[in-house]
Amino acid sequence: MRAKKHIEIAQLLPAKRAAQECGIPYTSLRDLAFRGCLPVVKIGTAWYFDRLDLAKFIESAKEKLS
Repeated sequence: MRAKKHIEIAQLLPAKRAAQECGIPYTSLRDLAFRGCLPVVKIGTAWYFDRLDLAKFIESAKEKLS
């Protein structure tokens, strides 16, 4: 039997909703995209963010304070 591949499907969020769900201002999210910290999907003039990319970015940005 072949092992089934786990395929993760992108869940695109409009930019303003993505910022709301991350709890950051829209301008901060936009700045992260401009600096290349977050990938963006452009469809026409609208920007969308993949939930998986947002989760990866948040995880990588976590710090432990000691």
